[in-house]
Amino acid sequence: MAIQQVTLSWLKEPDNEDHIRRLTEAAEKLKEIPGVCEVSIHPCARLGRPSQDETFHSALVVRFESAEAARAYGPHPLHVRAAELSQELTTQVRSYSYEL
Repeated sequence: MAIQQVTLSWLKEPDNEDHIRRLTEAAEKLKEIPGVCEVSIHPCARLGRPSQDETFHSALVVRFESAEAARAYGPHPLHVRAAELSQELTTQVRSYSYEL
């Protein structure tokens, strides 16, 4: 079964283009991790819906070929580097994984 993970990030400096570029570049490198099928990063869509959380700044979507690949992703050095950068540039991160 394939797994998809969505990671929401709250940036320390949401308008800092250099920070956004660095995070985007780190996200693009995640495609090199074995078992990762797809990676995309998107800004929050501010639609003004009362039930929608619009406090986050970006969403990282990663699709894995299997649960095993999703488990191996966390300790992979490319992910560790991206997570370290994220810790430096964000105030909060929340991840959600689900089966496809």
